[in-house]
Amino acid sequence: MNIIGTLKAATPGQKYVTWREGKRQIRALLAKAKIKPEGTFRPRKINRDQFTLNIEGGGFVTATRKPNAEVSIQKIEAVSAKELSAKLLADIMAQG
Repeated sequence: MNIIGTLKAATPGQKYVTWREGKRQIRALLAKAKIKPEGTFRPRKINRDQFTLNIEGGGFVTATRKPNAEVSIQKIEAVSAKELSAKLLADIMAQG
C-alpha cells in the first residue's frame, strides 16, 4: 500500500468530505503522482463512506470520506495457476 496524500474538508470544521470535493482531490493527487485512473469512481450508493477508483496497471485507489483521511494506492498482481506451488494451489482450492 502506498499513500499519495490526504483529503481536506471543503469548509473547516466539517465532519466529512463531500463526494464532489473528494473526487476532485483524488484525481488531482493521482495526476501529481503521474498515475492514470481507469474508468469512474465506484457508485456512492454501494459504500457511502469510501471513495474507490481503479487505476491503470492493475490496482485501485481508496480513501474514506473524512478530513485528513489517507488516499492510498493498492496494486494487484495477477499470477497464473502454473506459477503457484502445489500447497498454495491446494489451499486455494480448499476455500471453495
